Amino acid sequence: MKTRRSSRISEVIRREISSMIQQKEIRDPRIGFVTIVAVDVSNDLKEVEVYLTHYGSQSDRDKSLAGLESAAGFIEGEVGRRLHLRLVPKIKFSYDEKIGKTMNVLKIIDSFHEDEK
Repeated sequence: MKTRRSSRISEVIRREISSMIQQKEIRDPRIGFVTIVAVDVSNDLKEVEVYLTHYGSQSDRDKSLAGLESAAGFIEGEVGRRLHLRLVPKIKFSYDEKIGKTMNVLKIIDSFHEDEK
């Protein structure tokens, strides 16, 4: 169960990382068009799971994920500095599969509608 504090911290971390990506503060050229969808913070606030989506090919997505993983130390430092955290959480990046699955379901539904016409 998420506490109110961890929920607030999750949202603030999501906004900060999104801002870093949009403002090009993370200078890794592998990072493409990435959107931070959600952030899960562990109850002890020691670990953060960042879920993202990427618009582009599978290889571009993999490159962006690798770029973010290599910049994780920088991102952790910036998050700790900006949020004035005593304990900076360890950040892990993951691709959010839910959006891709949702798009596939929508394509299937659209194909059924096309067949009816």
